[in-house]
Amino acid sequence: MKAQSDGLGDLLRKLFESYPQKITSFENENFLIPMQRECEVISELEAGMPFSQEMIDTVRGTLSIHEAYDLRTFSVRIAIFAARTNTPELLKVSALCLMIASRVDWRDLLVALSLIGACANDLGVNPEDILQKAAEYATPDRKEIVLDGFLGRNPEMQGPDVMGYKVSGSGETLTFVKRMWS
Repeated sequence: MKAQSDGLGDLLRKLFESYPQKITSFENENFLIPMQRECEVISELEAGMPFSQEMIDTVRGTLSIHEAYDLRTFSVRIAIFAARTNTPELLKVSALCLMIASRVDWRDLLVALSLIGACANDLGVNPEDILQKAAEYATPDRKEIVLDGFLGRNPEMQGPDVMGYKVSGSGETLTFVKRMWS
């Protein structure tokens, strides 16, 4: 099991190392979605699924806070890629990566859940199904945030607009624009 978790951890670290310094968010249009390295990681993650809870816990425990945020960014970028390419099965990879990124602040987690949910809706997929399954891999406190703090909200309180983002386009042109509060 250690060798497998090392492999998953190494795969994610190669992804983090490939990210330019300025890719601290998913709305930056200067970085193509997906980048070549992201495609490679997506393929390897899909091939390795499902992962054991033990493996995920091991990898989760090795991530720095910066790596957790990179994984959150990757998670949302995968969801956007899924919507743009009409590939709903990628939402599972997206949601799983977000559950691994447990060091992300709970408010940033809610934003990512909202954007992944919007991508699922764009694809005609029920986001609740995807997120409930992924929550099985979350830490107990994260699972509570996903199930009660996000999915327990009224649907109108789950959308990107409530989280400070505007949906722009759909399908191949889907993107999110950070709203400026006035």
